[in-house]
Amino acid sequence: MGQGSKPKGSQRDPYPPDPRNPFRHGSDYAMAFDILASHPDGLHAETWARLLATATGKDIRLATYDCRILMTARRNEEGLSNNDSPRHRSCRPGFWIGRENNHVRLMVD
Repeated sequence: MGQGSKPKGSQRDPYPPDPRNPFRHGSDYAMAFDILASHPDGLHAETWARLLATATGKDIRLATYDCRILMTARRNEEGLSNNDSPRHRSCRPGFWIGRENNHVRLMVD
């Protein structure tokens, strides 16, 4: 490890882990989920990406990409986010992202 770098999980998580989180604990996708879960009224998409970049130490461009992967989670015809709902292959089922303009909100089945 380089000077000043810390192994993942060595610092206290700035956002509490959500028990409904389908991603591996400590992953950047899990952090993105936890950030959105800790804001029940949702966030502006750009704010979400900035919070993720700060929490993970990533460049804002890469954090935005991670957020966009989670934003691919959409509900299916029944309004659920099961295995047949459309999403990126890295985005696990069990939730979907509600969007209104640039405001995003976590919706869990």
